[in-house]
Amino acid sequence: MGTTEASVTGDLEQERCQRAERLEACLPSLMLYVRRLVGDAEIARDVMQNVSVTVLTAPDAPSDSPQFAAWCRGVARNVAAYERRVRRRSQSMFPEEDVENERPDPETNPEESTNSRKVLRSLVRELGADEFELLVRRYVLEEDSNELATDLEQSPAALRMRLMRLRAILRDRAMRVLPIVVSMLEIQRITAG
Repeated sequence: MGTTEASVTGDLEQERCQRAERLEACLPSLMLYVRRLVGDAEIARDVMQNVSVTVLTAPDAPSDSPQFAAWCRGVARNVAAYERRVRRRSQSMFPEEDVENERPDPETNPEESTNSRKVLRSLVRELGADEFELLVRRYVLEEDSNELATDLEQSPAALRMRLMRLRAILRDRAMRVLPIVVSMLEIQRITAG
């Protein structure tokens, strides 16, 4: 090994040590950030392990602390999103017989009732296809709003505002529809009893 190779190897080793020290300094805040992203301590530990490996093995990383911490949060956000997708896929791969055994009794599951379906249908009936898809992607599939904004070529702030307006529309519709449904249920109860 020549002196040039030794100095390059020494420089790489020194950079890895410095990167590990910077990572260690931002670990507490990064762990809190990941915990908020995933909502589960066990998943957060898995994500943090993957984040640490990614950060320490990445070919390039910012050298100053504030940029490094922000870069680490970006890595954590991407790793957490990947982990959610993987877990969602693995949950959807259960054998059908297992799913059949774990279904709740239709009488106790409000989503199975005809009235609930009618209410939901009436709430989303007037939404456009784009708005409906956005709500499903954000709240059913739990896609990250920043990733959605990138996909939809919007700023994250504009997307959050759009989601807030859609929630307000649905809330207003629910306030109009629910009293009607409650009165219908009361009439059904009275006539049945």
